[in-house]
Amino acid sequence: MIKSKYPIYLASKSPRRKKMLNLMGVKLNVLDIDVNERINISYSPVKNVKQIAKQKSEEAL
Repeated sequence: MIKSKYPIYLASKSPRRKKMLNLMGVKLNVLDIDVNERINISYSPVKNVKQIAKQKSEEAL
């Protein structure tokens, strides 16, 4: 089991991601966040990931 003194939040609706983290022993809180995850073809893959992560973290606040 992975222990953390801080709560861990998952802002993803992916059942595979949740299952994988649970199998690793991670206790997490799943957030039901509705964010458009459309890929912008003019962005690099890294920029796309950062943009979606930023949107999800802002929505979680």
